[in-house]
Amino acid sequence: MRAGVLVLVAAAGALVGAAITYSLVTPESRVRLPEPRIANDLGTDIEQARLTPSSAPEHADLYRAAAAADRNQLVRMIRAASARPAGAERTFALGLLLPRYAELDPRGAVEAAAELNTELRAPLYAIWANKDPTSALSALAEIKERSAARTIAAALVPALGGDDHALRVVAAAVPSGMESTVYADALTARAATAPASAFQQALALTDPSAREQALEGIAQQWAQLDPGAALAAIDQIDEPSQRQTFLTSVAKTWARLDPDAALGYLKSADMGAQTDLLMALGSQLAERRPREVLDLTRTSGPQSMLFRMMAIRALANEDVSLALREAEALPTGPDQREGAVNEFARAYGARDPDGALAWARASGDASRVTSVLQGIAQRDPTRAFDLAVALESPQQRMEAILWIAGAIHAEPEQLVEPLFAVTGRGGISFVAAEIAC
Repeated sequence: MRAGVLVLVAAAGALVGAAITYSLVTPESRVRLPEPRIANDLGTDIEQARLTPSSAPEHADLYRAAAAADRNQLVRMIRAASARPAGAERTFALGLLLPRYAELDPRGAVEAAAELNTELRAPLYAIWANKDPTSALSALAEIKERSAARTIAAALVPALGGDDHALRVVAAAVPSGMESTVYADALTARAATAPASAFQQALALTDPSAREQALEGIAQQWAQLDPGAALAAIDQIDEPSQRQTFLTSVAKTWARLDPDAALGYLKSADMGAQTDLLMALGSQLAERRPREVLDLTRTSGPQSMLFRMMAIRALANEDVSLALREAEALPTGPDQREGAVNEFARAYGARDPDGALAWARASGDASRVTSVLQGIAQRDPTRAFDLAVALESPQQRMEAILWIAGAIHAEPEQLVEPLFAVTGRGGISFVAAEIAC
């Protein structure tokens, strides 16, 4: 019950915080540029350069104009591009013009782009590092925003040579506590071409956080190149949580990119051996190949029940009748038939709220109604709360509200308003007090 109180209090606090944050954030960022030292007449070819290209010829026009422009002309072009409405075309133009400007004045380009997103800024630091590594690293050390420092650091490592020395000097420049992230990102990048080598380097890291982050990224890269080799390497990881992180990352990537090959591997495996591997891969495939996973697990041991639950939920998005039949065919028990039916109900509620509600109400089973409301909440939290408030049984009403609040990951404003409407006697504070009882 106390978990419900925390959910409600957190939602209310986050809502206030969100409103304050919004008031402090400007809706648009502009490039900060100095006035050109020489007021040039840029001429038709540059002054009218197509800064909003939408085709290959227009892209080429902008490339030619940028290549021919001097520093002051680039300042004018960048200012014109920055003044346009936010969107893909503005991003394209700035992504082309700012690196060209950085070739002539790297410090000026970095300062000009200070208010832009980090993806546009990072290449400018890399260009700067090629010309003046010391100044670029000093500028990195001054960045306070950790997410920006991470992205820029990842761009600086290859710009400085991509070797271990580059990795060390960049890690030394980032804000304190970010060193492990720099190592993880760098080894993940290396894994795109040399996964086995990056994997061995990750195992040699002494910082557990850096090692785990690196292994997760390497697993994603390795699974794209050779998932079998990645799986074979798992036995070299001794620490259980790091092993699981690596395994889950391989499984997610392989199941997403080549579910048929991953399913073939699962079919050929011994369901009684390597349980952690089978659980990681089977849980991913259950969402993508639910019919095949159901067939595969019909005669398997108890460890396959999780696959079946997930497959039934996924199947409900394809064939409601078949999914329900599969759920109801399981042996009676909270961890089997009842659990599977409730998983089905959640998926059905998300897919077809009206149909799912009619089915759940006709069943006369309160738990099915609650599960359907949880599914509806995934798509429409306000409607789910409205339906929960309208339930006749006070106990079922409160249980449904608690289940919905705990099951969804919605923005705070989606939760607070319907919770205020639960009763007319104090809104969230009253509900929190009722839950605490």
